[in-house]
Amino acid sequence: MTNKYAQILIFYVFVMVFIPPVKSFAWESYIAETLVLYVQKIDEANLVYAAKKQNSKDIPLIIRFYGIGIPTTKQPFGFEAHNFLINLLPKNSKIIVTIVGKDDEGILNALVQYKDHSVNNGLVDQGLAWVERATCKAFFCRRWYIQEHIALKDKRGIWSLNSTRTPWQWGTE
Repeated sequence: MTNKYAQILIFYVFVMVFIPPVKSFAWESYIAETLVLYVQKIDEANLVYAAKKQNSKDIPLIIRFYGIGIPTTKQPFGFEAHNFLINLLPKNSKIIVTIVGKDDEGILNALVQYKDHSVNNGLVDQGLAWVERATCKAFFCRRWYIQEHIALKDKRGIWSLNSTRTPWQWGTE
């Protein structure tokens, strides 16, 4: 077994042993709703605007990716994250959105799937997002922590920066 895979295995065992399991989703008091939506646009803050019908003129739902932080276009790797989302989710592409909550501004926090793949997961895997430690408490967040760690080890995306500040501290200046 190579040293790299040994480190990943040790990290995986650490996560499974020392991060306590969550009995249910972090939004257990919220009844999750799954919707089929169509992308209208993705803004500079990487929020997805989507409607219930293609080419709809209705007011779109605004969606933030649950459990992860994505750099804005004014932050390092923000343009890369934005382009990743635009290329992955072109206008009128069909997405499946599992709403897990809503913030005070009416923005939906959700898990987003496109063609049977988790977009939230893909962003973390590519090093274009980090796991939000304060909010990501669901059981699948463990997998995201592992993928984040692998992206960090491989120096993918935001993890390729030689910065003394972690990405989730960028907006606290």
